[in-house]
Amino acid sequence: MMYYIRRGHDDKVTMTSSQVDLHLILQVVSSLRKVVASGYGPQCAHTLLTSQTGKAVVTSDGLTIIEALNVAHPLAQVIVKAIQSCMRQTQDGAKTFLLLLDNLIINIGHHIAKGCFSHSGLCSLSQPRVLQNGMLCARKAIGEFENDILPIIKSAVYKRCLDFREEVLQQIGMSEVLKRVCNATIMPHYSGRVSNFMSDLLVMSVLGGQEAVSYSNIRFVSQYFQKLVVKVPNRGYSECTTVEPLLIRNKVKVAVSGINILVEKEIKALVLMSGVDLTTASGDLNRETINIKHGTLTSLLLHRRKSVQSFAGTCQRLKISLLLCSETVPNYAGEIFEKHGISVIAFVESDDIELLEMLTKKLALSSIYDEISDINVIELQKVSEMTIGGENYTQLLVPGLINWKHLIVCAPTVGLVDQATIVFSKALHALNMCFVDINTLNYDAEHESVNERATNPANHNLAENDVGITKSEDDECVTELDNVEKSANFSKGDCFGKKILANDVEGDKLGDNSSVILFIQGGGTFEVLMSVILQRLVSKCTDVNTAEVCKAMSDMFKDCVHTLHDCTAKQGHDTRRLNEIWSKLQKEQSCGLSRRGNPIDWTNSPVFEPIASKMHVFECVVGLIKQLLGLDGIVSVKKIYTKES
Repeated sequence: MMYYIRRGHDDKVTMTSSQVDLHLILQVVSSLRKVVASGYGPQCAHTLLTSQTGKAVVTSDGLTIIEALNVAHPLAQVIVKAIQSCMRQTQDGAKTFLLLLDNLIINIGHHIAKGCFSHSGLCSLSQPRVLQNGMLCARKAIGEFENDILPIIKSAVYKRCLDFREEVLQQIGMSEVLKRVCNATIMPHYSGRVSNFMSDLLVMSVLGGQEAVSYSNIRFVSQYFQKLVVKVPNRGYSECTTVEPLLIRNKVKVAVSGINILVEKEIKALVLMSGVDLTTASGDLNRETINIKHGTLTSLLLHRRKSVQSFAGTCQRLKISLLLCSETVPNYAGEIFEKHGISVIAFVESDDIELLEMLTKKLALSSIYDEISDINVIELQKVSEMTIGGENYTQLLVPGLINWKHLIVCAPTVGLVDQATIVFSKALHALNMCFVDINTLNYDAEHESVNERATNPANHNLAENDVGITKSEDDECVTELDNVEKSANFSKGDCFGKKILANDVEGDKLGDNSSVILFIQGGGTFEVLMSVILQRLVSKCTDVNTAEVCKAMSDMFKDCVHTLHDCTAKQGHDTRRLNEIWSKLQKEQSCGLSRRGNPIDWTNSPVFEPIASKMHVFECVVGLIKQLLGLDGIVSVKKIYTKES
């Protein structure tokens, strides 16, 4: 429906109004899902993206593909923004997000069509009133699910992950766990052999070849990965390797006669964020150089030489033998530094200087006139030179540096190098997401249990039937979930918590709180676990709408497992085989799907996934579906431009 509104004498505005129903929501979500459907699973297909300028990118990243669409539909824009917001936290899972959202909308639509939410019996989705009433009831039930039931489900899942963690660490080391976490991100992009090789390299890079796992190392490498990685095109993937830090993208420019800094030990270095001849960090001449009087150029040149000689003499007295300069070094300055036994590396990039300052806790000089103190002098164990991919690098070995290594990424083309770098970055973020603050597992401070809210409805303005779960102590399912919630609610002083921290590095901190590594087997294990928990809750819900939401979400996760099986199995969709696999997955506590769609236990599974990422994607889907079901219409306002305007 279109309206015309006149503002003043010249402005004319058109307003278009359209109604939002479940058909429209499902149509938009399904369209987005079909775009990335081929990229789901461990054997995903790649998509070639082209721009108007002719740039071509090959990728299987769901967020990259969705953003490249530049969707114009208002509802699609809402969904894309929700995916972007979710991916800022997880960096991965855009395809899973759309798959969950699409399956959930389909299942909720089926339940509304049966009259489960509106209590009006069987109906057709074409009936507007029944459909609208069902959407409102479903939205309210999802809100109650989000507030009351989701915290208990999270406790149950985290408890399962804690038990699974203890079981795994009794047989394999933490470094092997991290390799399998990396494999979950890298495997969809490469073959099994290449994926295992890259996972080993990435773990070696973040751990520095050590067995001890440090969250500070993983967080540092993940945050500064683009500065630490070295890209080398026109090489094979097998030539990827790691190098000890710290690499500077320049060679030593001034060779000192009689003194070879490359074989010296205990070298003192200094960083200069400007030129040595009165130039600024940007390379512009100082105002003194520009605003000079006629005939004083010779005096100025002598003044420059004296200033450099004074600076070099000070460096010599402090036994500084290496100078890293962000600008060029003139020939006369090079001769002065050579006489004083000081080697120079010129044109050092600002990123390298910033990284060096952060790692050594030393400050760079802004000019040669600054006073040199201990806060400026960097002590190095060794300085060496190497050539990587045809470029010259200087390696500075800093004592006491945290254990990590530079990652040398090699690939046949420049585009494939960029793609591999993105994959490595996402795998690093997956490692980062494995660390969970212990205090986040304690829901006593943020959420009270559902049964406690039911026993005192006056304090929460909730009736007993509004809670959604019965409080009978005779019920095995409710008792089990209550025990799970109590087991997951531990503090740092509990013996269970101490047992967890004993397997991690002492002093590993996430902010001011201790962190623990939590993960779950890949291949659909999380989806199976969530489906089983939600199915158990269906028969225990006293509120009909809440029970229908639990059932719809349980079917949603089951459909995701079936989709994953269809993407991996060579036999294609086989209902009988799917039922057999689903039955086995439900019975086995640690069982998932292999690359070929067969059940596999965790000992043979090559992939683990961070549970925090999986739960965050699910929570974002729940929040978005509640928002979409609450939309009544779309109003678009545009100004009409006349010839006069």
